[in-house]
Amino acid sequence: MISVIIVNYKVADLLVNAIESVYRSTIAESMEVIVIDNHSEDDSRHRVTQQFNLVTWIQNDENTGFAHAVNQGLRIAQGDAVVLLNPDSYLDPVCLNELLTCLKSDPKIGIVGGRVVNPDGSIQKQCRRNIPTLRSAFFRLTFLSHLLPSLRLSREYEIAQIDDRISSDVEAVSGSLMMISRRLQEQIGYLDEAFFLFGEDLDYCLRARNAGYRVMYCPSARAMHYRGESRKKRPFTTLWHTHHAMEVFYRKHFRDKHPLPVQALVRLGIWCRWILLTIFEGARAPFSGHMR
Repeated sequence: MISVIIVNYKVADLLVNAIESVYRSTIAESMEVIVIDNHSEDDSRHRVTQQFNLVTWIQNDENTGFAHAVNQGLRIAQGDAVVLLNPDSYLDPVCLNELLTCLKSDPKIGIVGGRVVNPDGSIQKQCRRNIPTLRSAFFRLTFLSHLLPSLRLSREYEIAQIDDRISSDVEAVSGSLMMISRRLQEQIGYLDEAFFLFGEDLDYCLRARNAGYRVMYCPSARAMHYRGESRKKRPFTTLWHTHHAMEVFYRKHFRDKHPLPVQALVRLGIWCRWILLTIFEGARAPFSGHMR
C-alpha cells in the first residue's frame, strides 16, 4: 500500500485538484489518502469529504506547522511507502508508479523525489539539490547567487551541473513531492518539528543519508506545483519561517563543527538577509496588494 499525506492550509480549490490527480494515478498498488488540515477556516473539509469519501481527514484546531502535521499522518499511515505531497500540486498519472518503481529498485534507496515543475513547465530547482555548505550558503545569503547566476559556485546548491532529465543520486529532494520508504521512517523516526514550515525536507534527507540510505531524483515522476499559494497571503510570516528554518538547520547539523566567530557570522548573515527581504517586501507591498 501507498499512503499519500497532504497538509492543507487555506487552498481548497487546489487541494481538490491535488486529490483528484492522486486518484487518477495509474498504479496497481492499493492507496490511502490522508489530509491534515492546519485550521484552514474555509470550506476545504466540506468539499473534500463530500467529493472523496475514502479520504482520511485530520482536523487541527490551530496551525501546528508542516512537520507536526506530516507526523500526525505518519502515525496512522498504513503504507509500505509514504508520499508527502503539497496541496498545490498536480500529479501526472504515472508519477506515483515511477516513484515506487525507483524506490523498489534498491533496498538502500530510502527517499525518492520527482521532477517538480512550474505551471509554465520550467523545473523548480529545489526538487533536487545539495545540502547547503558554508560556501553555498555564503552565495545565497549575500545574494551573489542572484547577481552572478552563471558562476558555477552560485549554482552549487541547485546541482546545475547535472542534466535534470537524468535520474541520479542527490543529497536532497523537495518535500512538495517526496516518497519515503517505511523501513527508513521506522529507522530514523519522524520529521523534526523544530522546523515549522521549511527545512524539514533537507533535514530528513540528510538524516537518511547519514543512516546509509540513498536519496534519488526520478525525472519520469512529474508533478506541477503552484508554488506557495497558501503563503502568498502572508509574505512576512513566510520570510520569518524561511530564515528561522535556516538557523535551526545550521544549529542542528553544522554549528558544532565551526568556531564561535563563524557561528556568529552565519547567524548574522541569516538575519541580515531576513531584514533586507522584509524591507523589500514592505516597500513593494502597496503595489502588489500584499497589504490589503
